[in-house]
Amino acid sequence: AARGTCIVNSGKGQVWIGPGGKAARVLYSTHRGDTWSVAQPPFVSGETSSGIFSLAFKDSLNGIATGGDYQKPDQSQNNVATTIDGGRTWMLVDESNQLAYRSCVRYFPGRNNHLLAVGRNGSDKSVDGGKTWSAVDTVGYYVLDFAPDKKIGWAAGKDGRISRITIQ
Repeated sequence: AARGTCIVNSGKGQVWIGPGGKAARVLYSTHRGDTWSVAQPPFVSGETSSGIFSLAFKDSLNGIATGGDYQKPDQSQNNVATTIDGGRTWMLVDESNQLAYRSCVRYFPGRNNHLLAVGRNGSDKSVDGGKTWSAVDTVGYYVLDFAPDKKIGWAAGKDGRISRITIQ
């Protein structure tokens, strides 16, 4: 959660926070933080090293959460969930499409259903809003972001690793 991708706001008064930790939950507000609600996705939880570590929304209703247990980075159970109602409810992606621990997920700019998720043991992409994933690389990264309305992005990882991402 310390990478800053666990907080998302829409600029329209909506904000979502996935704080990580023993209880997997998403805090959300539709009133600029004046009032808050809590959703409890069926996400991996129970350890201080587990939970939701990154959120991304393509619009006010459709979003995705990734995370897992960073002490067990290869474990791929209950680590990816999606919402279609602004974060009120969350559904795990199909068990056969779960990812290993991923510390950051982002939508590609201008491509509403394309996602990239990174973690300490690799990265994966989705072209269907997170329902299915395919491996991109086994190089570890902790965080990524894309320039708004551009075809470039950046990923950063262990030992100062920084990589430029070009969207084809």
